[in-house]
Amino acid sequence: MIDSSKYIEVAIGSTVNRNHAIKVDTLQDYINGEELYRSYYTFNADFPKHLETFKTVKSFKGKCYLDRIILDIDKGENSDEYVLERTRESIRNMIGGLEIPENYIQPWFSGRGYHIHLPNIFGFEASKDLPGIVKETLTRYFPEADPNIYDRTRIIRVG
Repeated sequence: MIDSSKYIEVAIGSTVNRNHAIKVDTLQDYINGEELYRSYYTFNADFPKHLETFKTVKSFKGKCYLDRIILDIDKGENSDEYVLERTRESIRNMIGGLEIPENYIQPWFSGRGYHIHLPNIFGFEASKDLPGIVKETLTRYFPEADPNIYDRTRIIRVG
């Protein structure tokens, strides 16, 4: 369930058009065929004022919240077939090895690789240190995923 009291940063049309705070439950209103990116984390009610004042997420010191896990399996210099097989293998491991229910796993093509959305299966709790905790946990369980997307300021393409 989406927490309507939380905010995310969005970038509309391009990754350079950042620093727009919206309530997370209104994200679907911004999906219109134009490129759209959102922050990896959600933030509390202090976040919009911070963005308005400082024009960046970087200096925001409040708690981070996690409304879903996203794994990013990048193509890099590999072939389309290779990255697709890596993604399939990752999903097989989630189902068979980690026993994640299949209906929890939502893969989709991101443009140069694949994103896999999962609910918060690890029970991550809000914290100022959440990005480090998420990165440490997810790189341990999903080493094939890009570890560079878990920092506080990261935005990621919306499907």
